[in-house]
Amino acid sequence: YAIAAKSLYRSDQIYKLQTFDPKYFAIHPPGYPLLIKIVSPIFGYLNGMLVVNLVATVLLGWSLYYFFDKVLKISQPIYLAVPVLFTPRMLISSSTGSSEIIFILCTMLSVILIYKKKYFLSMLPAFYASFTRMPGILLGVAVVIYLVLNRKNFRENMLMFLPMIASFAGFLTVCLFYLRQYGDFFAYFNSSVVVQTGIIYSQFFVNAKGVGDKYIEDILFYFGMGWYTLLSKFKTLPPFMGIFAWVMFGFILTISHREMSRYILPLIPFLVAMQSDFMKKPLTKLALLLLLPAIYLYVINFISNFSYPLPINQLR
Repeated sequence: YAIAAKSLYRSDQIYKLQTFDPKYFAIHPPGYPLLIKIVSPIFGYLNGMLVVNLVATVLLGWSLYYFFDKVLKISQPIYLAVPVLFTPRMLISSSTGSSEIIFILCTMLSVILIYKKKYFLSMLPAFYASFTRMPGILLGVAVVIYLVLNRKNFRENMLMFLPMIASFAGFLTVCLFYLRQYGDFFAYFNSSVVVQTGIIYSQFFVNAKGVGDKYIEDILFYFGMGWYTLLSKFKTLPPFMGIFAWVMFGFILTISHREMSRYILPLIPFLVAMQSDFMKKPLTKLALLLLLPAIYLYVINFISNFSYPLPINQLR
C-alpha cells in the first residue's frame, strides 16, 4: 500500500521501488493508498499507513457503538462493539497497512445512513467502500435485491438507487483510474494475484489459487457460525441489513482463499448484532476476557513473523 501510494500505480515509478510486476498492485484498489498519500507529507508513507488505520479504527469504534445503541437499540452496546474491534484479524488490520478497516468503516456508515433514509449522505461512504475494496459493490447488489423484494413500496424506497449507483460507481472509478495509470481498464482482474470467486466452498479445493493447504478446518467454524446465525437470527435485523448480511455471506462462501478470518470481517458486526443476547451473557464476557491474552499473543506473533521486502528508506 505504501508503494501504491508513492507511485500512484505508475509502472515506471513502481519499478524504481521494487521489481514486482506493477499489475500486482492493481489487486489493491486506490482508496486506502490515496489516504496514505494525503497524510504522507506529515507522517511519511509507512507511518502514514498506521495513522490512517488508527484514525479509521477510532471512527469505526464510534460507528459500531452508534450502530448497536442508536440504530438497533441493543442494551450494553459497549459489550458488542469492543469484541468486534478485538476480533483477532480486525486487531491486526487496524495495526498494520491494511485496507479492511477503511472498507468496514465505509460499509458500516453507508448501511447506517441507508437505514436512516439519508440516501444522499450514504453515497459518499458507499462510493468509497468499493473504491477501497471490490466487495463494496455488494452494497449495491443488496439494494437491488431489497427493492425487488419490496417492489410494492418502490416509490417510497426509490432514492435507495443513489447509494446503489454510488457503490457501482466506486469500482468503475477504480477501473477508469487503472486505465489511465496502467493502460488497462481490466487491470484489477488481470492482476497476477487476483482472488478467484464464484464457486461455493472453493476454499476446500486444495489446488486452487490462494488456498494451497489441506489443514483448513478452521474455515468450517467460520461458515458454521455464519450459517447458524443467519438462518436463526437474521430477522432480528432490519430487512435491508439482513439482506446485506446474506449477500456478503454468500460472496464469502465463494472466495477461493485461505484467509477466511480476514474476508469475513465485514460480516462480523452483523453476526455479533444478531447474537447480542449471547454476547451479553456474563459467562461470554468472562470467556472473552480470558481469551484476550491469547488474542494479543496471536497478533504479536502474526505481525512479528510477517516479512515483506520493502524499500524502507524510500518510503519513510
